[in-house]
Amino acid sequence: MDEGMEAVVETPKPQPKSVIYRIMHFPLTRIIIAFVLVGLLPLIFGGMAMKGGRVLGWPDTIVGMLDVLVLLPAAWWGYRLYIRLLENNRGITELDKTGINKELAGGIIIGAGLFVVIISTLWALGYYQVNSINAWTTVLPYFWISVKSGFWEELITRGIMFRIIEEKLGSWIAMAITALLFGFAHASNPSATMISNISITLTAGVLLALGYMLTRRLWLVIGIHFAWNFTQGGIFGMTVSGIDMGGLLNAELNGPEWLTGGAFGPEASVLTVCVVSVVSLWMLIKTIQRGHVVQPFWKARPTEVTEI
Repeated sequence: MDEGMEAVVETPKPQPKSVIYRIMHFPLTRIIIAFVLVGLLPLIFGGMAMKGGRVLGWPDTIVGMLDVLVLLPAAWWGYRLYIRLLENNRGITELDKTGINKELAGGIIIGAGLFVVIISTLWALGYYQVNSINAWTTVLPYFWISVKSGFWEELITRGIMFRIIEEKLGSWIAMAITALLFGFAHASNPSATMISNISITLTAGVLLALGYMLTRRLWLVIGIHFAWNFTQGGIFGMTVSGIDMGGLLNAELNGPEWLTGGAFGPEASVLTVCVVSVVSLWMLIKTIQRGHVVQPFWKARPTEVTEI
């Protein structure tokens, strides 16, 4: 080689992916596989544990606790298995423990605080009335249900569906799709109506998506989801998404359905939509300021576009 001349090193061209690889890594395929590993199988395991507890004659509180103690670890390991198989065993940043204490606590404060504002307003208007206080043990069923829904449902809805859809279609489309799915997933609940479905879509569906976008972790939204359900049903004794199990306060809610939510509970209330929307707007502003909005693949720079 002549002096002063530099060797030219050719960069090997990436090998085309096989058809099987492309099918397995297609977003919808990934969502289905993840749902089986994180949603379906843990649900079966939890159901088996509950059935065993009932056969043994254990009380409902213990049976509910057993369900959570089996289902949540199964969902956790199912999620890790999915990441190992289909996402190259990457670091699971959405469950990174760095912000767990601060974000869980913040989520609990937001979730509980939102409902306290809503129920206090209904009380001030004369629609919410406490008749008596029940034994503290009445909160236990709601506690376990709230822990289960807070972690498991967020792992499925925001950890799987929102995150995978967002990778290709961007944050706004992912929010719209998952909010609608989350809202209308409650359509089969007792006393559900089109209004209640839309209300949950506009409140929890949007708020929880923004909570994930804001932190890029699941702890904040897990805290919000848990605290909202537990405060609403376990503390204030209100119907949660059409399901009434009683709570610490033996209370009743009377008034116009558009304001109280009727038999479905305060989640179907216009007041809830207004109160939650204020916090959602704040989260939206902070999310944009932090640059946490993901663009769809057709708007991303060429170097950022991944293979579909």
